[in-house]
Amino acid sequence: MKAKQGQTKASKGALSKTQEVLYGRDFKQADKIFKRSRKS
Repeated sequence: MKAKQGQTKASKGALSKTQEVLYGRDFKQADKIFKRSRKS
């Protein structure tokens, strides 16, 4: 049980990390598009 809990915790941490990276990329791209659309 304890080992399983540790595994889920580790996988959840990795998942949140990849999500952070993905959201960060999406945000940067959205920011670029937003700034571009505001210029024109």
